[in-house]
Amino acid sequence: MQEVANHPLWMGAEGRLVAKCRTPHFGILGSCIPQPKAVVDEVCRLQSGTNYAQTTANHRSGQNTVIVVRSALEVLPGLQILQTPPNSLADVYWKWDLMVRFQDHFYPIQVKSGMDDIWKCQGQLLSRIQEIEDEVEWIEKSYMNRIHQIMVKYGWETWENKAIAALKDECDGKREPLKKNLNEYKNRLPLFIWASENENTVAQLTHIFADGFGVQGSRVTLSQRAIALYRKARVQPIKPMAAKPTDLELTPFTVVSVPHSITRFDQSDFAQTKTINPQKQTSGSSRPNSVHDVRQRYPRSYVSWTIAEDQRLRLRFCQCSSLQVLGAEFGRKPGAIRARLKKLKLL
Repeated sequence: MQEVANHPLWMGAEGRLVAKCRTPHFGILGSCIPQPKAVVDEVCRLQSGTNYAQTTANHRSGQNTVIVVRSALEVLPGLQILQTPPNSLADVYWKWDLMVRFQDHFYPIQVKSGMDDIWKCQGQLLSRIQEIEDEVEWIEKSYMNRIHQIMVKYGWETWENKAIAALKDECDGKREPLKKNLNEYKNRLPLFIWASENENTVAQLTHIFADGFGVQGSRVTLSQRAIALYRKARVQPIKPMAAKPTDLELTPFTVVSVPHSITRFDQSDFAQTKTINPQKQTSGSSRPNSVHDVRQRYPRSYVSWTIAEDQRLRLRFCQCSSLQVLGAEFGRKPGAIRARLKKLKLL
């Protein structure tokens, strides 16, 4: 696939998949870099700890949109399309709905049913990046101020002073893990796609994907196959990705019966879900409301830590020392993260 900047979908530098296409019925935008196999396996294996609830209309609409996009991709020779496991880090934290395997590269895709949902999802990811950048800037400024105070007090020739050297090392120790985490966020941004639920959209997406990936064959024939696949998938749901997805060799569009009795929530969903069982409330206690309010933002608050969560916290703390970022990832308050790190003797 060659770089063609005026095409809706093209391959940029370093294997980056780039798209810029908006129509009244679908849109493809953003860019994503190929993900290492080990990373894909890891984030699909680890669970996010997200809560589940009864299926909503938005969830059903989202699943139907995934079927539209996957139908258009599945018929293309040389591509393997895999759906990330529900409740995994890939699905909830990194916002990866589908993985496109092309020439041993793995490209993450986020699928939404409307443009507004894409802006919202992008905003969540970019706000995390901004938080880390702000924290890095604050660390750098605070340590430079401390160094400046020492130099003003004892003279500019103290630049190589041991105390200053110790402060610089301490600053690097706090800043470098954050920078690593920042690069991780930027490198894992998915390609964003939204689409309406109709056969014409399936056909148009098939054309764009076929041209973008340089697939040979009649576009009319491929579109007809994609539409037939779409009709079948509307009756039978699609099989999600297994825990070790990249080791699988799936035949195109494996369909199985999957119950639709649950849906996943992210933090923004909890902010909109405020149903409280009045039978569980007592007139003289505000504790149930307090817990409920906290869980709107931190879904795993007041839930016992599991062994798997402890192991993942040890791993993530080595990669990222920001309590705010870890709190968002684990669904717990930063104070709870700090307390658990102390219990694990990591602080």
